Amino acid sequence: MGMEPLIIEIEVVKEARMPCDVPTHRLLQSKLDWEMAAHAAGMKKQRDCIQAIVDQQAEDEGLWFMAQTAPEAYLQEQLRLLHRVIEGQGQESEGK
Repeated sequence: MGMEPLIIEIEVVKEARMPCDVPTHRLLQSKLDWEMAAHAAGMKKQRDCIQAIVDQQAEDEGLWFMAQTAPEAYLQEQLRLLHRVIEGQGQESEGK
């Protein structure tokens, strides 16, 4: 996805292993800065999309019913864990 070009660009610079003049260095730094900014923007867009889905699921009473069977209970436990991880609380809130 979006990270591959950034990683490839860094690897190309690493593999060059030769000193470069100041203009070339600035050009490479500028390109790297641009790639990082684009990557960060893409990650924010993905995060916003994921958060919107989490918010929709949180309001969906059909997902949060009282489980009647062990498989339903397991699925609900895992869904709640996923929501906690996405919301930044993670497994440490359960003492795991």
